[in-house]
Amino acid sequence: MKNREATNAGAIRFCFSIRSKMLVAFVGVALVPMVLLGIFVTGLAERLLADRIAQELSPEVTAAADMIEEYLSGVRRDVHSLSRFLEQRLK
Repeated sequence: MKNREATNAGAIRFCFSIRSKMLVAFVGVALVPMVLLGIFVTGLAERLLADRIAQELSPEVTAAADMIEEYLSGVRRDVHSLSRFLEQRLK
C-alpha cells in the first residue's frame, strides 16, 4: 500500500514539477508550427498535383472531344441523309 501511495505521490509530483511544465511547453511550442506547416504543405501539394494532372490530361481530353465531335458529326450527316431519303420516299 505504501508503495502505491509513493507511486501516486511521484506521479503527482511529476505533473507539477518544473521539468514536466517545461516539457509540455516545449512540445506545445514545437507541435503547433509543425501542424500548421503540415496543413499548409498538404494544401499546396494538393493544388500543385491538381494543376499538374489538369495539364497532363488536357491533350487527352481535347483528343477525346475531337473524336466525339467527329463521331457525332457523322451521325448528324447520317440522320440528315436518312431524313431526306424518307422525305423523298413519302412524297
